Amino acid sequence: MLKKLLFILTLITLTPSIALAEMKGYLGTDGYFHIQGLEVNKKYTIDLGGMPIIRSGISNSCGILRIAASGTIKASDRIEIKDEKSGSTYGFTNTSIPIKETAKCDGTIKAEREIWADDKGTTYISGLSPSSAQTIRLLTSAPTRNIKANICGFLSFKLGEPRPKAIIIENQAFVLASAQSSGGIACRKGKLFVAYPNPVLVAAVSAVTWRSQNPISYSSSTQIASISGGSTSWSPPPNPNPNSGPGNSCTVGVNCDPPPPPPPTCPEGTTGTPPNCEAPPPPPPPPPPPPLPTCPEGTTGTPPNCEAPKPTPVSGKMCKYAGTLVVIGLPPNKNLVAYASERGAYNDRFTSSDSGGWAQFDNFNFDAKYEGDPASVGIQYKKDNGDWENVEDYPGYSGFPNFVYIPSIAPCKS
Repeated sequence: MLKKLLFILTLITLTPSIALAEMKGYLGTDGYFHIQGLEVNKKYTIDLGGMPIIRSGISNSCGILRIAASGTIKASDRIEIKDEKSGSTYGFTNTSIPIKETAKCDGTIKAEREIWADDKGTTYISGLSPSSAQTIRLLTSAPTRNIKANICGFLSFKLGEPRPKAIIIENQAFVLASAQSSGGIACRKGKLFVAYPNPVLVAAVSAVTWRSQNPISYSSSTQIASISGGSTSWSPPPNPNPNSGPGNSCTVGVNCDPPPPPPPTCPEGTTGTPPNCEAPPPPPPPPPPPPLPTCPEGTTGTPPNCEAPKPTPVSGKMCKYAGTLVVIGLPPNKNLVAYASERGAYNDRFTSSDSGGWAQFDNFNFDAKYEGDPASVGIQYKKDNGDWENVEDYPGYSGFPNFVYIPSIAPCKS
């Protein structure tokens, strides 16, 4: 029995101030990936290898999609467009793209499927379903995350679904295909703890070699563009007659007619036939509302929904009431997450700050513990590119506390 307890619970303390000579990767049984041997408090960029960058777009009423602005994609990048309405997928390499003027859309559908760029470097594709959702996949780049190494010289983050094929950092690729999950590592009060028995290392290879051997392929049904002399051809071409048998096949533009474009329609809520679309007459204005009652002095809102002043801390940046965590002094109008700092107390709560930098996180677990001791709570904001960043790294907020010990969070004042 004693041997079994030692196998499960024993942690070995190491000295945190000495940086390890080489990076080591571990895949925890809780879904976290750990990278050890990093420079303390240094911010690292992590590539989620094997995953394309995915963006959404909408084609205009002419069936033309603006794929990317100048500088967004590089020469030789491979791009895939899925027309969600038709289910068709198109791919091309950003090489030798013809330059031509992009005419203003007048509602006339451009049925010919072409790829071009304007004189400002913005890339377009035509021949898509008009005014429809389009999915853009950049196959030659991977999503990235920016994470700061902690005082123990490692960083941890939870892997999502779908799981990347490799974690790439500092020109090293930790391959996940055959990675074995095991106990992880933790930083507790400035000391590094390693699970016993020792966690299984994840093999690392050269990132350059791994990328060259693991390119992201086009989807199996993708029609791939060939661009030459300013014209675009597609292989394999779509078959306008899927029921044709042997000897009756045809190639679009060679020995059979292309499928006719769908007839134009007026926008939803209008009547007529393009371009003669008419909007319905506006409804009559409503009668003026009766005068509204007002809330008592010192409250806000409209009766009966009068609200007392927002709870705020007596001191510091955080306070609690009725299972709710209140935080002030945050960047205004930002998406936020409050999370327990230790893996064993993982308890994300999401909300948004108001224009004054006030936010509350409902149903927060103030009893979160790690290894039997109370955990700490940290706050991150969501950047414009979708990454999460510590509030202390937001411009002008360097004094915001990175982590706050949960027992030190006092009740709010009204």
